[in-house]
Amino acid sequence: MSESINLFGELQKDEPGVIAIAVAKRVIAIIAEHMGLKPEEITRESTRDDLGTDSLDEMEIVMEVEDEFEFVVPDLTAQEFKTVGELIDYVAKVSEVAK
Repeated sequence: MSESINLFGELQKDEPGVIAIAVAKRVIAIIAEHMGLKPEEITRESTRDDLGTDSLDEMEIVMEVEDEFEFVVPDLTAQEFKTVGELIDYVAKVSEVAK
């Protein structure tokens, strides 16, 4: 576990779980905003069918996630996501590596 200084100048512990929770909240917020849903309607287990997304929605959501987290999701990787949780896990993993 490492330590860093947050935006308020406070010492904090950088734990993978904390990052994963922050990533999950932001990814769910992006999906909710894009699809006109409430965040509480979206779970890690939510699928494309549950969310009512089509391929254009999915592409736009991935692009919004890329913009938010400042990295590129390869097209083939993006096509493999079956649930919101898979997208969250990928983003959290890439975010951890980028630190």
